[in-house]
Amino acid sequence: ARGSECYYFTHQSQRLAQLMADNVTAATGRLNRGAFNGYYYVTRTDIAPSVLMEYGFMINPTEFSTLYHNTDIYKAAYGTAQAVLKAIPQ
Repeated sequence: ARGSECYYFTHQSQRLAQLMADNVTAATGRLNRGAFNGYYYVTRTDIAPSVLMEYGFMINPTEFSTLYHNTDIYKAAYGTAQAVLKAIPQ
């Protein structure tokens, strides 16, 4: 397993999940596995959009070596911030 994926449950969270998947993978260079509907505790709120972002697979030795480097952490944070900013209505 490799790449990043994002989960959402409510319709209002679907756009944020897709933006997260697209922007994080663009910033990190990881495989975009997409945005999927998932019934997880953290995604079930309907007060505000909520998603569960999986940045990578620690069981994959190649990805594990990049997941804890400061540069890659900053890249993932940048992609996350870009997705949130794009999700906010203008």
